[in-house]
Amino acid sequence: MFGAKKITKVHPLDSTTGVKPQLISVAIMLGASSAFVSPFGYQTNLMVYGAGNYTTMEFVKYGAGLKVKYLV
Repeated sequence: MFGAKKITKVHPLDSTTGVKPQLISVAIMLGASSAFVSPFGYQTNLMVYGAGNYTTMEFVKYGAGLKVKYLV
């Protein structure tokens, strides 16, 4: 729901910037789906972060890899 609201608010940008609305929508969706890059992005990440003695850099390393995989 959050992404849908932002897409409707960003829609006027396509006429002023010349960027396709689909590209703006994809950028918003990818930004909203970055919860696995940070241990603070979602509740279960915090549970695993404390119980598994993970570091923030481990979340960034593996989360960035998943992000690149989703981009391709």
